[in-house]
Amino acid sequence: MKTRLKDSCCIKAVAWDNGGVLVQEDWNGCYDHTYGKLGIVSPLGGDAARGKQYKKMLSVPITPEISSQLVTFRHGDSEGNYLQSYGSGHISSAEFWSVACHYGFGVAPTDENVDALRAGQDHLLSNGPGAARIFPRVVEILAALSAALPQYMLSNIYPEAYEQLRGAKYLEAIPADHRFFSIFLKCRKPSAAAFEALIAGTGVAPRGILFIDDQASNIEAARCCGINGILFSGERESEQVLIAGLERFGIIVSG
Repeated sequence: MKTRLKDSCCIKAVAWDNGGVLVQEDWNGCYDHTYGKLGIVSPLGGDAARGKQYKKMLSVPITPEISSQLVTFRHGDSEGNYLQSYGSGHISSAEFWSVACHYGFGVAPTDENVDALRAGQDHLLSNGPGAARIFPRVVEILAALSAALPQYMLSNIYPEAYEQLRGAKYLEAIPADHRFFSIFLKCRKPSAAAFEALIAGTGVAPRGILFIDDQASNIEAARCCGINGILFSGERESEQVLIAGLERFGIIVSG
């Protein structure tokens, strides 16, 4: 693939989300391996919705009662549950997984059970031992764009997933210092603070940034900060939808 910029193109940097755009996370695999290690019967068996149920069980709603028992927790913007807070670095790993055990899965927060839940996260992304699916044509577009424009990443991410991403080959077109993750920013999309961090990190005026994400709320938040956006799902849409979106901003990808 090759990239050509029209004379009218005002984009100076492209920023990508990760999950849902470049790769489909394997939440089903997390569910299966978690129940296997916990040693309790899976209530959903092979049901296709088990990944959504797993994520729901980790997403324990933030309450004053639970929060009063936590030492490290701090309630940040755009956070309605402790999983979101964990992805923003606002609760320690030990306390988050303890909350998930007790209030999410209904098991005692023993070291063994906490380790079992953590191990499930090893199956979330593609270069872990799970079955997450990379969208190869989208990755090819990323590589083609990198020859013409600097590439960045702005992603909500959990500590375990970050460790898996560090050596991910599909992200080679995005330099390590161009990757902005919620756990280090201490804020998450769709908060304005996340997009302000992206603007500051790129050194590019908001109108010169193009952000690609699969969540409408994140695209709308980016636009409120003056950043251009393309709503795109690698899971539900072909790469031609992304190519057409890029062309609207004067970025021509061919081949």
